Amino acid sequence: MNGFARILLVLVAPVAGTAHAQLTETTVVTTRVSIPASSPTTWTDVSVACPVGLTALSGGLDSPDFNYIEVTTLAPTFAGSVLVSQANGTRSAADGWYASVKNID
Repeated sequence: MNGFARILLVLVAPVAGTAHAQLTETTVVTTRVSIPASSPTTWTDVSVACPVGLTALSGGLDSPDFNYIEVTTLAPTFAGSVLVSQANGTRSAADGWYASVKNID
């Protein structure tokens, strides 16, 4: 059985620097993928990037088939690179969201 997943990314436009900053002009970006029926060791990478000028605030993975897919990684990306590949220290704002999933059916 093929599993289906949709990765969601909440993006935020830059906000004015005030004592009580509020989120304005939020944008939600999604992508839909089909997770192929595969061996138990094959992972599918799923990612979505921010439009230019926006910053990733949050993300997630949604699927009606969680009985058939397993999620191993769910994290922001920085400069297009997954979180686990980042060196210690200061980095730019998150610019996307990443998940790694496999079909366990």
